[in-house]
Amino acid sequence: MFPLIRHAMRPEFGLAPRRTGPFGLLPAEADVLMDRFLRRWAIPEEWFREAPAWEMTEAAKEVLYRIALPGFEVGEIELTIVGDEMTLRAEHRVPEEAPANRAAANRAAPPYARVELTVTLPVGLEPERMEARFRNGLLEVRIPRVPAAVPRRIEVTV
Repeated sequence: MFPLIRHAMRPEFGLAPRRTGPFGLLPAEADVLMDRFLRRWAIPEEWFREAPAWEMTEAAKEVLYRIALPGFEVGEIELTIVGDEMTLRAEHRVPEEAPANRAAANRAAPPYARVELTVTLPVGLEPERMEARFRNGLLEVRIPRVPAAVPRRIEVTV
């Protein structure tokens, strides 16, 4: 028992928290204050969700772009090409419902109510012949390549 008493009597192992000067409690109190302050403004979850991205597949005759847009309808999607940039804009508006059904609708709603993405197209494509299809929440954009000059053999005669 004597070693325990002697241990408790030493200033660095005291029972009360040790203060180092007049500002000893300041770091602990500042942490508590900041926690209380920041809890009032919760950051929305949407800010931390990853935005959908284009998936590009290159083939010999065409380039295929795919993007998942769950919950969107065909009329809500706008696809434009200006120069060598393709822009996708989609906006999903949740219909107004009764307050009892609103909680269930928020859980089933797509994570993005608005999507706007721009991608730079590779060189050698024909955007005039571009095709876009939207099925089962997946948008596929096919852009054919410019037909390359096919080499042909020329007979040399004497």
